[in-house]
Amino acid sequence: MKKLCDLLNIRGAKVVGEQFVKRLLSEERLETLEAIIGGYFLLKVGDDERLAQWVNKFVNLIPWLPDIAVIHSWFLLREEDVPRVKLARSCLLEAVKQGIPVYTEGMRLLFDGLLLFSQDALTRDEQDTEIEQALELRSTRRRQGNSV
Repeated sequence: MKKLCDLLNIRGAKVVGEQFVKRLLSEERLETLEAIIGGYFLLKVGDDERLAQWVNKFVNLIPWLPDIAVIHSWFLLREEDVPRVKLARSCLLEAVKQGIPVYTEGMRLLFDGLLLFSQDALTRDEQDTEIEQALELRSTRRRQGNSV
């Protein structure tokens, strides 16, 4: 019975999330935190079509928030297209410059993305200095009591 309740809760949450995103993408008004939540939801459920709409709407409207750059980066990484991967790397580095993501999910995805690029460089026997510096900055902030 518990598994059935859990399944219904998950389905219910997905329906509510989908309705939320539909409203978010169609409205003219802008709620920054809602936009971020919608972006993370679309990443989680793998709705690339609506995530593309989200990117087109919010990347230029809220370019100063690190969460936006992180979501944009992971959207770009969904395809193994070299220009998209290079832009994804740039988005992550921009997010580091912008500061601490609003949500914990953003901090996790930022770190995971930086590690992904670092490990990719290492497998090619190269060093990505910018990525390594971004990872070091994150470690320094963490030691100082700030999270990134």
